[in-house]
Amino acid sequence: MSGPFAGFKWLALAQDWSVFAEGFLTTIIVSILGLALALALGVIFGVIGSSPSKICQLVNRCYVEFIQNTPLVIQVFFLYHGLPHLGIMLPVFSVGVLGVGFYHGAYIAEIIRAGIQAVPRGQMDAAQSQGFTFWSSMRYVIVPQAKRVVFPPMTNQAVSLIKNTS
Repeated sequence: MSGPFAGFKWLALAQDWSVFAEGFLTTIIVSILGLALALALGVIFGVIGSSPSKICQLVNRCYVEFIQNTPLVIQVFFLYHGLPHLGIMLPVFSVGVLGVGFYHGAYIAEIIRAGIQAVPRGQMDAAQSQGFTFWSSMRYVIVPQAKRVVFPPMTNQAVSLIKNTS
């Protein structure tokens, strides 16, 4: 039998299981670290993207538009081949984590921004009428309500990040 389920293929897998285990472990570690970076960047850029400051919105739009309109493989190639020309040498593992972290951070920023904008404007007005600043209103009133809207697409993005680590 020479199909996809041939016995010699399973035998080769059993003999080289340590190679697959090492690859699986690397995928898990890169995914966890990349997701942590993506969440941090996504929350920061998502909140500043929904702030009333035009400068903050501009910074958010520049990051999101540049990252989303550039393929992930091009960004990883730039990190791996372009940064050494600038005098920045990074190990391959770090390039992988930074690549998927920055790439998915832009998508998570849009998810967070959309979730914040889904909360009715009256909630912000009510918080500010009680003496909350913009940032404390975000922390205590808006973001807790936005979590319900944000979790389903955030889960999809986490799955996409894991798939992109390959």
